[in-house]
Amino acid sequence: MTPLLCRAYHEDAASGEISGATAVVLTLFYLAIQIRQSTQQAEAASRQNLIDTFYDYAWKMGSDETVAKIIFAGLSDFESLSSEEKFRFNNLRAPFEGNLYNGLLLRDAGLLDEETLNEIGDRFASSVASGGGKLWYESTPLTPQVEQYVQERQKLLDVSYPKYFPQSNREDT
Repeated sequence: MTPLLCRAYHEDAASGEISGATAVVLTLFYLAIQIRQSTQQAEAASRQNLIDTFYDYAWKMGSDETVAKIIFAGLSDFESLSSEEKFRFNNLRAPFEGNLYNGLLLRDAGLLDEETLNEIGDRFASSVASGGGKLWYESTPLTPQVEQYVQERQKLLDVSYPKYFPQSNREDT
């Protein structure tokens, strides 16, 4: 190979390496954008699913008069509930706690913002500050993550929520 041909060959090789490196950088940039968009979509879907589940639960609790009475009575005066009503109350509260636990897991995975979590968590923390809600909370084993979160939120909140849960009149439940 002549020196001129050798030199042209090396220049072509260097040019090919530069083109290849540029293609790799552009591909990595494109992939980073795709991953970011995918993460944003996952965050939005997680947030919407959590909110839909929470409000679906709230609607069901408020739209059924019997269920609403049990929830109200339990949050007002948990001890006055019969064994059957306590069973129902516990099972009605379980999805609320589960939704909050799911929110904590999503937040920890980076798929849920703190504001959305607190929107649901503050309602739970406030409800377990009510007279009956507090008795229920103290007698019900919850996941350690939920207990810690609730305690932290209650410290930050003005948990004057009990005013919304006066003593239940057991005659109309």
